[in-house]
Amino acid sequence: MIDAELDARKVERLCNLLTERTIVAPHLNINGSSLNSLAEEIAKPLSMAYGLKAALGEMAPHGRDYQTVKPEVYQAALRQHERRMIAVNLLVAELDAELQMLYEQADEREKMKGRREG
Repeated sequence: MIDAELDARKVERLCNLLTERTIVAPHLNINGSSLNSLAEEIAKPLSMAYGLKAALGEMAPHGRDYQTVKPEVYQAALRQHERRMIAVNLLVAELDAELQMLYEQADEREKMKGRREG
């Protein structure tokens, strides 16, 4: 019973985390990491997530692999695949948004720098 409760709490926490849509990015500043360093840190897992997305797309369930079981099993496999694709798409979207936020900060800093110099 305790394991089931812990698992239920883990699932609930994961669901809450997945529905949280606030995207934040590190704030570029003179004492922090460089834009290039931060961008590389995000770009690496973003690239890997795109690869995962492609690989998952290739393993979509096919009816021929479920023809000896009840139709509900195939439908469950389709839903499972859809859940996985949604999770990866969310990851891609978040990482991409974070990277864009960094670049927007850098652009804004350049504009401010130009105003001060001009």
